Amino acid sequence: MNTTKSPWETGLELLKKADYTSAIQNFKSALDSFYAQNNQLGIASCLLAIGISFTALNKFDDAKAYFEKGLSIVSSISFKPGIASYLMNRGLLSQKMKKYAEALDDFNASLTIFTEINESESAANLRAFINNCKEEQANQGKSESNTFDALRDD
Repeated sequence: MNTTKSPWETGLELLKKADYTSAIQNFKSALDSFYAQNNQLGIASCLLAIGISFTALNKFDDAKAYFEKGLSIVSSISFKPGIASYLMNRGLLSQKMKKYAEALDDFNASLTIFTEINESESAANLRAFINNCKEEQANQGKSESNTFDALRDD
């Protein structure tokens, strides 16, 4: 019996252990295999995992590039769960970058799809993300207002 794990499986394990750099290396290796097989869902899954890993490493431009490429693939094959997942993760990236309007747009689009395909757990997560994002956005506005007031008082 062969117990050797594929680069995809190893990448997932490393992602769970927060070893993002090693996970990316494994996902890129898996990506090469999926391209060779013309496995669109495999390619899209790797691109998503790489984007998530880059987000965790605060490499936002890299993350966004992988999300955009993967979103294009799942959109071209009309794979709704994939589209919703990409929009959700791109929203999380935007939120991390404090681009709240973009995050909310992606979260709401993702919520619509997850609701449409009866993914109630994912939809519930999205509602929590939306509330959290709105709260962060409001707090940022308060912080900016307080900073402005402090500068005016000087």
